[in-house]
Amino acid sequence: MKIDINNDTELMLNWTCIQVSERKWRQDQSRVYTTVNWTPAGKVRVDLMTDRDVPVVAFEGTAPAVYKALVDFLSSIGAVLSMEHSMYIGYELGRCELMKQDYVQG
Repeated sequence: MKIDINNDTELMLNWTCIQVSERKWRQDQSRVYTTVNWTPAGKVRVDLMTDRDVPVVAFEGTAPAVYKALVDFLSSIGAVLSMEHSMYIGYELGRCELMKQDYVQG
């Protein structure tokens, strides 16, 4: 499906809701992962880890601030995450902030 994101009329005429089923996770080549924690100070903390379980950096703050800082940091070191990986980290941060507890991957 080709979509012209700049044509509002076309977008409104062709808008649809696509039903999706579960899809398999696809690992990217970033070689990093995150752990997401709720801190005693009432903030979200994300720890960036290598695939060898070595800590790289941690950021603490609100979920949006942490996500933006993480994006800036990853860009500065040339790390490239897949869109799926990036979106999932955002999900983890938001869930941690809403639930006010550590996010543990299921």
